[in-house]
Amino acid sequence: MGGEADQPGDREQRGIGQRAIVLVATAVLILLVHVDLAGFEPEPYGTVAIDSDEVELFAPAGGSPLLIFGVSALLFAGQRRAIVAALGAPPNPLVAIPLLAVGACLAIWAGYVGATELLVLSLIASLLGSAAWLGGSRGLRAAAIPACFLIFAFPIPAGIVNLAVWPLQLSAAASSDFLLRATGFASERFGDVVILGDHAFMVIETCSGMRMIETLVMASALYATLFYRRPQQVALLLLAAPIIGYIVNLARVLSIIFNPYSEWSAVHETQGVVMLVIGVLLIAGFDQLLARRDRRLGIAPSPRSEIAPSANENVMGRALSLATVLLVIVGLQWSIEPWKAPRPEALDAFDIPNEIAGSKARGRKLDRQFYGSVGISRWLHREYEFGGEPVAVQILADDRLDRRGSLRSAKTAIPGGGLVERSRDQATLADGKTVDRRFFTGRNQRLLVYHWHEGMDGAFEETFRNALALDRGPARRSGAALSIRLSTPVRESQGALERANRRLAGFAEEMRGGIDRRKPASDTAGDGTSERNAAS
Repeated sequence: MGGEADQPGDREQRGIGQRAIVLVATAVLILLVHVDLAGFEPEPYGTVAIDSDEVELFAPAGGSPLLIFGVSALLFAGQRRAIVAALGAPPNPLVAIPLLAVGACLAIWAGYVGATELLVLSLIASLLGSAAWLGGSRGLRAAAIPACFLIFAFPIPAGIVNLAVWPLQLSAAASSDFLLRATGFASERFGDVVILGDHAFMVIETCSGMRMIETLVMASALYATLFYRRPQQVALLLLAAPIIGYIVNLARVLSIIFNPYSEWSAVHETQGVVMLVIGVLLIAGFDQLLARRDRRLGIAPSPRSEIAPSANENVMGRALSLATVLLVIVGLQWSIEPWKAPRPEALDAFDIPNEIAGSKARGRKLDRQFYGSVGISRWLHREYEFGGEPVAVQILADDRLDRRGSLRSAKTAIPGGGLVERSRDQATLADGKTVDRRFFTGRNQRLLVYHWHEGMDGAFEETFRNALALDRGPARRSGAALSIRLSTPVRESQGALERANRRLAGFAEEMRGGIDRRKPASDTAGDGTSERNAAS
């Protein structure tokens, strides 16, 4: 007689052990593909134009990737039984194969161009694709929340940051001014600057509230996940988080205005941390109100899903095929030679003569704090006398190698903080080029501006290329992105605006003609020109 037949319990135990081995082996291989994320701690936005020792904890879109990775790992640990039970379910190749292909392409591309943050997107796609391949739709559902939570570790593309942060700064300043006036304080506001008594407070990027909003949205998503909130309640929490973030940040701005020590960086950041804690508590309080409302209406909380093991349908075969794919990706990552950044190109736009129409240039400083997240690798800022009045020239260049910033920002057209745009139209230069013409006023300023970009695509194209690091490889565009701005004061007299307009038009013609005539110069040091290259 043969040996005893396997009992059903023995087969089930072997199946569970087999699934556990598959799960651990797959996790190890996925982590091997994305091993460069182990020390991933991207510098926050705001370090492009601001000196590194001035960057604050609440720089927009700064993020804390290692913390997010840890939270995601804990969420996966909480789902381990559901994931193990799903292994062996019929695969979902229509979802799994595209996701694994995207993950593989992003992992290889990230290593080739030196864009570690793209590994975050690759990791998300690889985790979801692997779950759909090994566990079908059940596995995909079990892994969805822990994997998608990793999106908070991916830095928001610079174009989106620039699109949001300046309106948030203006809104925070306007709301602060409104509340001060409503409570009896005699305040004034000019753009992003609030004036109270003898003190002027500029709402800089770290006070825009963008980082606060992002953090509270992440906290809401985590809170709803940990406490198994029903979908409608999750949606309400996620919708409430930006509103709570805005209100909490507004309270922070007001506390800074009234705190005589708020100019100290440590005090500034401490106020932000306190307000962040208050924001999290407000989210928890709002959740409790929603839960109390549900109980009053007799709505049952979201039940935890049942965990029943799937039939073990060739899970080892699928695991081996997945392991082969992941090992091939690792091999390609090791074998492909990384892309090397080219040397910065000489830019004709920086070849402006030091003397125009008999006036020698005077160097001016760049307002680094105002520009914040704007991507600047080289810059020139000078002032000339032309037509009896000063004309300032500012040229900002972005070589597109440092992806933390972008020149696609409303700030590049504004001569500094504390200004309000009163009118905008277009003007045509002598060579036929069309430029934006804007009129700004401030507390003691009236300025006319000509502004235009060169070497830039539309906002969507720039954001897409920046997000995927397309300018760090074969698809790199030649030259650099440029922002060129001319500005001159407008006196308070009849016809002053028209005279300022003729002055800028005439100066632009002289300047562009001077660039064409001039030989390359080597005497620009110390005149307000920086050839500082962004880190590659």
